[in-house]
Amino acid sequence: MYGIGTRVVLKGVTVVGQRTPSTVTVAAWALPLCSPGHFCGQTLTLQSLTVTWSGTSRPEYGDVLDLFGSTITASITPVGYIKTGFCPIDWC
Repeated sequence: MYGIGTRVVLKGVTVVGQRTPSTVTVAAWALPLCSPGHFCGQTLTLQSLTVTWSGTSRPEYGDVLDLFGSTITASITPVGYIKTGFCPIDWC
């Protein structure tokens, strides 16, 4: 959607998994698109993204983040984050 190399911020994503020592999976609840004139919002979908992560300052499971990075094919390369809260995705 944004092209490769675009700087982005993923606001309010939650760490839902650390599959390997070099990746972190973040997710957010999303509403499906709604046609004009229809009542929508009763169904949420969980959208996730696995991000390659290096270094020692990795966020932990349940951390809520604003994640900064640059787009790559089907993901982002993280350059930093701000922890804005803690709430495992199953609770929030």
